[in-house]
Amino acid sequence: MTPTTSHIQLRSFNCSGCDCGACANDVVTAVQGVEGVVHARLDRRRTGIVVRYDPELVDEATLRSRVGDSKLTIR
Repeated sequence: MTPTTSHIQLRSFNCSGCDCGACANDVVTAVQGVEGVVHARLDRRRTGIVVRYDPELVDEATLRSRVGDSKLTIR
C-alpha cells in the first residue's frame, strides 16, 4: 500500500545512546524499513531522529519499538 500525502505526519524521537554516527545511521535505516515510513533522518540538535510517516499504515508504538530494537532509548 502506498502512503497518501494528505495523512503524512512528522514526529521527533529524542534518543539516548545515539552519540556516534554508526548507531545513528543504524536507527535511521531500521526506521526507514518500516512500511508506512516516508522518510527518517538524524536530528543532531535534539539527539534523535525525525520521522515522516503515514499513521494509516504504521502507528507510533511500532516506530518506538523499531527504535528500541536498535538498542537506543527513547526519552
